[in-house]
Amino acid sequence: MSEISSEESREDLAFPVATIPNLSPQVKPADNPTVIKKIIQGAIKAAYGLKTPMEPGSYHPDFGKKQHPLVTEDQVELVTHLVLSLQPVDAIECTLATQYAISYVQGVRHADHRAVMTELFSFSHQVLETLLKFRTKGAQQISVNYNHNNPQQINTNIQVVQEKPVETIEVCEDERA
Repeated sequence: MSEISSEESREDLAFPVATIPNLSPQVKPADNPTVIKKIIQGAIKAAYGLKTPMEPGSYHPDFGKKQHPLVTEDQVELVTHLVLSLQPVDAIECTLATQYAISYVQGVRHADHRAVMTELFSFSHQVLETLLKFRTKGAQQISVNYNHNNPQQINTNIQVVQEKPVETIEVCEDERA
């Protein structure tokens, strides 16, 4: 019977996050690895619809036993890689990235329900747009195309439609004999 170590919580054992990514490539205040770990654990729980198990009571047969992971390594890696693929640089971007990962995984899990899957993928797209707006600080990109070759040229296409004459035919009933 192995006991739970005092430094690992039941949540850490149920949802093992192998590596805590460094979110700041630039020099800024140090990231709090505990917060990042909790954000990713929350994403894993939400993506797969899991809850942190309760501590068994002293009379329960599992009392004092080590908690086994509720997710596979592949599930943890999928969520972690989805979050890291968006390259979040702070906690807000990490939270948006986890929302994307959650809605994406939920969408894949609901592939047999087309309407639910479509809504989840639509939401994940909205989250990506929000992340982009956050990164650009709401700046808009405007592009203008100039026609330098013939600035006075106007493209018009006029079609003349001729109506065909309508022929009328009179139909008379035969006289009854």
